[in-house]
Amino acid sequence: IQYNPKKLLYYHIGGGALYQQKQMKASLDLFGKGLENIHYTKDKEVISNFYSSYADALHENGDAHRAYDYYDSALVYNPSNIVCLNNYAYFLSLTGERMDKARQMSEKVLKLEPENPTYIDTYAWILFMLKDYEQARTYIEQALKLVKKGDEDASLFEHAGDIYIQLGQK
Repeated sequence: IQYNPKKLLYYHIGGGALYQQKQMKASLDLFGKGLENIHYTKDKEVISNFYSSYADALHENGDAHRAYDYYDSALVYNPSNIVCLNNYAYFLSLTGERMDKARQMSEKVLKLEPENPTYIDTYAWILFMLKDYEQARTYIEQALKLVKKGDEDASLFEHAGDIYIQLGQK
């Protein structure tokens, strides 16, 4: 950034690295500086990924509605940004907001990447939130079959448990 202060990609990488290290203030500050330089970038993919990562950081910091604005911006630049679509859909489902939109985004993700257990889990969770427990079970079981040993995410098992409980399968 010191030598190329207009290069958005560096703000994206730096903000993302700080986010992964749970340095939220520094991450948000760096993403904010990147916003000041976004107009120098012509690459729509870079802009979409930047907005999506910034939205993830905002959401993690408790600023969900502002995050949703940036997810929307990311999708303007790349309507098929899989990570953005999945995260946006999942975060909407956690609060029960705009569930039709969440479902549509998640369905789009599954068409683009049908074998990813994380994305299948998101769709199963959306179905759960829509009280379609049988369909949710079908998808969560598919996700459980596809997850590789060592790549497990506790939330996948938590979601499976919630679905099974609703179906009376303790």
